[in-house]
Amino acid sequence: MHKKGYRGMEYRNYRLAENFPLLHLSGEEWKISDIPSSRLHFHNCVEIGICHSYGGILQVYDRYIPFREGDITCIPPNIPHTTWSDPGEKSRWSYLFFEPEALFRDMLPGSILSSFFSESGRDSCFVFSGEEAGKLYPLAQEILRELEQKEMHYRICVRLLLSSLLVKISRAKVNYFQLQGTEELEKDFIEFPHQQMPSIIPALTYVEEKYPEQFPMANLAKVCCLSETHFRRLFQQIMHTSPLAYLQEVRIEKACSLLCRSEDPILTIAEKVGFCSVSNFNRQFMRFMKMTPSEYKRKQRIVEKSEAGGKVDISEFSGWLLPEENPQ
Repeated sequence: MHKKGYRGMEYRNYRLAENFPLLHLSGEEWKISDIPSSRLHFHNCVEIGICHSYGGILQVYDRYIPFREGDITCIPPNIPHTTWSDPGEKSRWSYLFFEPEALFRDMLPGSILSSFFSESGRDSCFVFSGEEAGKLYPLAQEILRELEQKEMHYRICVRLLLSSLLVKISRAKVNYFQLQGTEELEKDFIEFPHQQMPSIIPALTYVEEKYPEQFPMANLAKVCCLSETHFRRLFQQIMHTSPLAYLQEVRIEKACSLLCRSEDPILTIAEKVGFCSVSNFNRQFMRFMKMTPSEYKRKQRIVEKSEAGGKVDISEFSGWLLPEENPQ
């Protein structure tokens, strides 16, 4: 198995609806190429994948995990990964992307959410196959059916079904580690040269928690136990952006959320997400979103009003990328 040269990390910032922070991608267009990508990507929410046909490889960090038809994958936030199909095939997938803390609110115990979604290592991603997948796949299919048909009270039904799926996934993870020792786990993977993404995970977490505050970029190097020079170089190499630009992007993402669900004035929202002046906020917002905050808010209200009328246009959501035909 040959991989082309590694060309950095791709951050996909998915904006989910405030009143129902879950989106699904499904259909004939979601077929994965058999050409391995030279880029890993990670995103800001949980991903559950349902493989409907054929097989292939899921790469997580520097490890490769095989999958096949009927398997279920589970990937927490901030975990670098990519997927490709077996030679000559195009596996078809459906995906669920969601924010568990917002979606479940008092439905699931905090212990389940924290243990399931706070992991950051390469062994925190799972491909469930065989008997375990047989228990999970029908439940995942029922969730997809509810999301596609949108019958009365479907969102309540989806929350209940998905909470049940997550509990079953949590059980399957426990069984997986109980049944297999470290040596057996190692056999599930094919080793490839180590990538440096784990080195900057503490910085990504720090930004997620501290974005409203004013802090020097040296703090990010410190939490990663790296020199500032080495940290900046490594961050740029992995993320293809600077630490400051990444912080600004996270702040703009948080501002987008507030613009959708808050009636606060623009100045107040700018201050809440860490900008010291509304002029700088407007400038950064235009840079990332290609529109003003007011235009964004007006557009999102139009999208929300039309959401119940039909299928969501994926192109309207930053981060949703159709499978690449030739992912170089």
